[in-house]
Amino acid sequence: MQIGAQEWVRMMLLYAHLIIVVFALAQVLVADYRIVTGSFEKSALQHKAALLAKLLMGLWVSGLAIIYIDTGFAVELLFANSKLMVKLICVAVLSLNGLLIHYIAMPAIFSEKRISTNLILFTSALGGISSSHWLMAAFIGTSTPLGRFQFGELLAMYGLVTVGAVISSVALYKFQRGWIETLQRSDGNNVLEKRNEIDEEFGYVEDVIRPNRLMENKLKRFNKRYEVGKQRAA
Repeated sequence: MQIGAQEWVRMMLLYAHLIIVVFALAQVLVADYRIVTGSFEKSALQHKAALLAKLLMGLWVSGLAIIYIDTGFAVELLFANSKLMVKLICVAVLSLNGLLIHYIAMPAIFSEKRISTNLILFTSALGGISSSHWLMAAFIGTSTPLGRFQFGELLAMYGLVTVGAVISSVALYKFQRGWIETLQRSDGNNVLEKRNEIDEEFGYVEDVIRPNRLMENKLKRFNKRYEVGKQRAA
């Protein structure tokens, strides 16, 4: 049995699409974990956002290429595939959400001005939509049985998950405010300079300092050791 050239191309595109999805999901989960634990610095957050934007672009390119091979972009074939339509809606919302994060949420977070309550709630909702839609896009794409549902049924399930994600994110308002304010106050360069100063004095490297409340505790311990070292040197 032979495999045609078009089938080979489709398999390679699907394989590339799958790799991008897996890598993007890993990045999203790591980012969510670091945000929850407060271990993000501004430069790392900017780098992560730029990387996810590139991965999303790769998903669009590979996904649209696969759709073209399967349907030729025939409207009747697209609307006949309920799962595909919901996935396209999911990725389109994810892309729009990414633009809102880039042009509204990120500038507010990196600003030195105190962020308003409404903007924190809005930023929290954007974060919830981002995480949930990355997970949903992967789930929809890999769940063949979903194709048996009607478009309206899938759209209702999609809406429920989205609303649940937004409510859960907004419910973490107080945590989000604390994390954002800590990130705004923190200066990664000063933290690293302090760690390097201690490293030169004592010849060891501590764990990476997190720009949140844990950072204050670490710096207190560092200062104490630094004072002890000075006393011994005297």
